[in-house]
Amino acid sequence: MARNITPVPAKVATSSAEGAIWGITAAPEFPMVQRLMTAFKIHESDEERWLAIYKNVAERSDDPLIRFLLNLIIVDEERHHETMGSMITGLKDDLATTGSGKPVPWRSMPRARIKALIQTLERFREIERQGIKAYKRLIKLSEAFQQDLFALVCRTMIQDSLKHIGILDFLSAKLRGTTPRRVGRHQYKRK
Repeated sequence: MARNITPVPAKVATSSAEGAIWGITAAPEFPMVQRLMTAFKIHESDEERWLAIYKNVAERSDDPLIRFLLNLIIVDEERHHETMGSMITGLKDDLATTGSGKPVPWRSMPRARIKALIQTLERFREIERQGIKAYKRLIKLSEAFQQDLFALVCRTMIQDSLKHIGILDFLSAKLRGTTPRRVGRHQYKRK
């Protein structure tokens, strides 16, 4: 859901005491990470407010179609809210790990295990691609019945599969030690 993001306050923590509020120790990366965490927290707060509004409208609607479609959005928004919380926690953990010199867990995995995991991720990508093709066929079939709702839901599932492929690409690149493609630039390629 597109919203205006509130500007992040320019002031950042400069002392260990302020760092302790976030649960992390002082590190050179701290001011940038704090700004990022603040931006995520602001966005998380906006998401929470809009989620409550969506729920209210869905609950008050007498139309089952409106309730159904708004509930699809609500499920996504709840997942977004949970993801934001995880990202904030992850930023804190990453900074704590960076400052402590602790190794990143997957980097200490045996090479054979990393290779097997990459192969599994490739199989997942293929399953997602097959799912996209199946949804596209279903959309074509539904055109004969003028089922706009069915096509809409199938298109949202295609977008979910594209998102899944992007996540799998990111994981594969990280495991290979290469730079992941930028999110949003992944396009489904027809074969």
